[in-house]
Amino acid sequence: MKRIKPTTSNLLPYSAERTAALQSKPKHKKNTTTTNRLTNDIRDFIARHGGYSIRCNVSGFYRPELGGYIRSGSTLGTPDIIAVINGNFYGIEIKVGKDWQSPDQKAVQQGIEDAGGVYLLATDLDSFKATFQALIKPPFA
Repeated sequence: MKRIKPTTSNLLPYSAERTAALQSKPKHKKNTTTTNRLTNDIRDFIARHGGYSIRCNVSGFYRPELGGYIRSGSTLGTPDIIAVINGNFYGIEIKVGKDWQSPDQKAVQQGIEDAGGVYLLATDLDSFKATFQALIKPPFA
């Protein structure tokens, strides 16, 4: 589906309040930071190796009528990527630069590991690949 940029011509069916709210919404540029790039690279790598992954977004939603963001309702600390590889559950948290693991993320890590899942902190693609290969390697290969 193609995203349509709001303009006065395509907003005519909306009320004046709705039009004003849409035009005052903060403009977001496409995220091309290293965190976003690393997340996409890891998801691509997992897919190429027969795994399935989803990207989890726990950030809030912008509400123009409130003039700010509200919580998404997702569980705080949810890993950035949830993956299933060879029937095993993986929670993958992306940390780049000075980013650090929050107390909520540490609690989720403990819950995943207590339930028999694997939780990974990914700081760069090469170390993730090495860890991933070691984890999916058959025990006596």
